[in-house]
Amino acid sequence: MEILHELALKFAAVIPNLTGALLLIIAGTIISKLASKFIQKLLSSLKIDKIGEQLNEIDFIRKSNIEIKLSIIISKVVYYFMLLVFLVAATDVLNMPAISKLMSDLINYIPNVIVALFILIFGLIIAENIRKIVLTVCKSLGIPSAKTISSAIFYFLFLTVLLSALEQAKIQTSFLANNLTVMIGGIVLAFALGYGIASKDIMTNFIVSLLQKHIFKKGDHIKVGNFSGIVTEMDNNSITLTTNEKQIIIPLNKLSTAEVEIFLNKNS
Repeated sequence: MEILHELALKFAAVIPNLTGALLLIIAGTIISKLASKFIQKLLSSLKIDKIGEQLNEIDFIRKSNIEIKLSIIISKVVYYFMLLVFLVAATDVLNMPAISKLMSDLINYIPNVIVALFILIFGLIIAENIRKIVLTVCKSLGIPSAKTISSAIFYFLFLTVLLSALEQAKIQTSFLANNLTVMIGGIVLAFALGYGIASKDIMTNFIVSLLQKHIFKKGDHIKVGNFSGIVTEMDNNSITLTTNEKQIIIPLNKLSTAEVEIFLNKNS
């Protein structure tokens, strides 16, 4: 009976603290939900979801069928952050210092995660814009594999941003960064050598296309090697000569080795 009486007294002493902790958790859940909904509506009115739309246009995000809505993500972060604050208060009421310290450390860690998230988001947007610029420039110069080159640059920037975000989140990335550096260096070197050899004629065409604009123009009567005709089309890869009987397409790299004659009289 003495043991039971002692247990009853201890239980009775715990009940006020337990009730207070439970009330704190219930109040914290309600307040956190209200704050989360308010933040979501506020961010939606500020059109912050337009940034999320830019992320959804990125190729690998679009293919993964993931829809990013920043107003929802940020409101969820606010909800769990506030809920953790109330949980810390509840553990203090229950006199549980170990759990309270664990929760406090988690709250102190959240700002690092938020900053890392912003680095990742804006880094992805910048990488995607650079990819589009490189793709447009390569296409305008007539460089083949423009999509492959722009995608390679995007993923290189993406890995760089990802490592920076992980570093901000206090995650050790030195081993991963060292291995990625070696791998990326080898891939870039192999790609540069292979592409350089394969695109020798393309670069010749590009250089000649810059020079030939000052030499002749559409409507000129020219002779390239054994072929003669009127220049009717010119692009970054070839010129088209038209005769009375046929059209002759000549790669621009031929102009760097063949003798080119320009007739002053088109009827020559």
